[in-house]
Amino acid sequence: MHVGTRHVFRGCADSMYEGQSNQLFTLTHGHLMELDDEVCLCFHVSKRKLLSYMRVNQVRMRRASQLSECGGAGTGCGWCVGYLKRLFAQQNPEAAEAEAAHHAEPTHEEHRSGRTVYLKKKEEG
Repeated sequence: MHVGTRHVFRGCADSMYEGQSNQLFTLTHGHLMELDDEVCLCFHVSKRKLLSYMRVNQVRMRRASQLSECGGAGTGCGWCVGYLKRLFAQQNPEAAEAEAAHHAEPTHEEHRSGRTVYLKKKEEG
């Protein structure tokens, strides 16, 4: 469906791929997602719903993947996962930084010293 200069796509894989290039153009050329726009097209989860979910669950939100608990967002075709990660990072900069650091490639020395700490904790019980 086309609304003004914004593109709103309903449905999942088939209809999404037909309009994918238009959606990319729309999202990257100055037209921001509105609160009631669907972020997850498979499960019809809006940006407003995701922001509300993060606000209510702010204390326990540690990873972007926890947004899947909000109506299944990101668990369908996977198209929205990148947007979910960006939205999470915007709303939770400290948690996003910690998550990124957790997944960062360690140096050789960090890897070796991390193993030492791991084995020590394992031995202690």
